[in-house]
Amino acid sequence: MVRDLKGVCPWINRHVIDFAYKKFIENQAKSITPLVVEGDGRPVPDTSTGTRPRGRPTGTTFADKMSYRYSIARAHDAAAIEYHQEKITALNKGKNVERDCLKKIIEKQKEMFGLGADVRIHPEAIRSRYYRGHLSVSSYGPKTPMSTVEPKLVELIIRMSRIRRCLTGSQCLHLANDLIAGTDVEKVVIKFKEKVYKKKFETASLGLSYWRGFKKDGNIGLPVREGKNLL
Repeated sequence: MVRDLKGVCPWINRHVIDFAYKKFIENQAKSITPLVVEGDGRPVPDTSTGTRPRGRPTGTTFADKMSYRYSIARAHDAAAIEYHQEKITALNKGKNVERDCLKKIIEKQKEMFGLGADVRIHPEAIRSRYYRGHLSVSSYGPKTPMSTVEPKLVELIIRMSRIRRCLTGSQCLHLANDLIAGTDVEKVVIKFKEKVYKKKFETASLGLSYWRGFKKDGNIGLPVREGKNLL
């Protein structure tokens, strides 16, 4: 672990890690209290002391956000499919669809998926899917060439946070570049960037655009210390 992080944190050594880990274990031992849990995983209020659990259960905020995004995506798919069916039915009858047909379909799908009035499904987006012939979207953009390295990167970020040494975004990027330096993955990343940007690259040099995509790709909840300047 020390060898992996020397490039990002030159000051780190095994004594720093041992000390941080001992302090972490001591704090954990002090903070652990017995907790009774119901069958569905929710904590039971401690009536003996007159206290009750406060706040949202751990992890539910991120889970609810991802579920909401999934509902919005599926509502788009369902609206496009239903609009396609209405267009086919009207064409077979030699007629046009009703004037407010698409608007009614969108409102219907929003209600079915439990979406509020603040969610906007643009009619032009649904029409574009119909004319392009892509009614449902299963993936957004190409797969990242860093997919084989990202599990290791996530593991190192989490391990550093557990010893109270949260990395910043810049340090995470330096770590990612060090992990692929001189490997076959770096060659794949260079080819990918040359194909996208239409110019030559000597090194992979992952930057701000990669970091933004990395966080959006299911890594939003990573324990990363955000600084004023990322790079």
